Amino acid sequence: MALDSEMIVAGAILGDHRTLQVVRAELSADDFQTELGRVVFTAACSLEDDGKPVDPVTIKAEAASNGTALTIQDLSSAMELSAVSDLDVHIQGMKNDMLRSGLMEAVSSAYLRLGREEPPQIVCVDLQGAIQQAVERDHSHTLVSSADAMSEFMDRRITIDDGTAKAFVSTGYNSLDNALGGGLVDGGLYILGARPGCGKSTLGLSIAEKVAAAGTPVLFISLEMPVVQLTARRLAAETGVSTTRILLHSLSDVENQMIADAMDKLHARQLFFNQERRATVSSIGVQARQVKHCGLVVVDYLGLIQHSPGKSLYERVTETSNSLKRLALSLNIPILCLAQLNRELEGRKGPPRLSDLRDSGAIEQDADGVLLLHRPQYEDKNGPAPLVASVAKNRHGPAGSELLFNWYLNNGRIRPTAHERLKYV
Repeated sequence: MALDSEMIVAGAILGDHRTLQVVRAELSADDFQTELGRVVFTAACSLEDDGKPVDPVTIKAEAASNGTALTIQDLSSAMELSAVSDLDVHIQGMKNDMLRSGLMEAVSSAYLRLGREEPPQIVCVDLQGAIQQAVERDHSHTLVSSADAMSEFMDRRITIDDGTAKAFVSTGYNSLDNALGGGLVDGGLYILGARPGCGKSTLGLSIAEKVAAAGTPVLFISLEMPVVQLTARRLAAETGVSTTRILLHSLSDVENQMIADAMDKLHARQLFFNQERRATVSSIGVQARQVKHCGLVVVDYLGLIQHSPGKSLYERVTETSNSLKRLALSLNIPILCLAQLNRELEGRKGPPRLSDLRDSGAIEQDADGVLLLHRPQYEDKNGPAPLVASVAKNRHGPAGSELLFNWYLNNGRIRPTAHERLKYV
């Protein structure tokens, strides 16, 4: 069925150049499994893009110029088949075959990995991600008309105006929301970058806490701290008792009561954490879909997400960044991903720049917004020090703003200072 469908689709392109527009709207070159179908489609698309006639003679010549010889017999056979066939049926047949092939490949790979006794939980997560990618690919050629786009936009505006839908997810920090143009937009990828020990995990967890406190379910993916340490940080931020005391020391009756009160307050919030210290973008997507009405995903941090093997570091980070953006669009919620900045920043005066993001320029390209943290008094480790968040990129509002926080080193709190400011530089 697959081979016949490809011959019929290729024959339709050869027989009538107007058919190419229909086929291009539904299929890509990767959807053709046979060389004949793929070469005819690719050559026809190249000719159309160059404004040249699309017919059997020009297609044959274009294929030959690219190193592939098409015989008159092959072209004639394809055109004869297409003359008595329903094109739409065979286009759908090709899409079904590609989906079937993708699913079989995913299941076969999972079967082999299980036979090698790889952890079944990891295999299951990767299988779910591969299935999701296959399904999304099947719908990747769907078009939306201008009229439908305008109608969808008006429906969105109506729900925003009457308060039944949100335009942004508030970070819980008003000045930060204002700097971003309203907050974290649905489908947006936001990068929070800083050098180690500068407070990015604390700020990321604080934003997650505030969003959950406002009633929006949040998934917090931590790839370097276990849940017990994250819980201690949450309690420390709520009570003022240091994380070290909560984790390692005996507490006074007053402190125990404060911890108990904080636990009563925090346990009802819909803030979810991962158990595994390893994660791929696919597994993050699976977990996000397990959180009912999830409104935000926070990932700590980019450099610890599992990559595809056999590629350079630049390629792996680029792939991860691209996948995170696609995941945000697929889930239609914002993803806030923490990232480390280059070590060279420590030997340079002044605030960090977009170019300080480690390992791949694709990070800044994929991101809707980039926040860069720095502490002008970083050498002062004995007390409160200012934490400055600069908006280095903002796709949905002005960039170049700075927000001043106060970071309390003894209990992991981040709170705006009395001199909180928002300025544009």
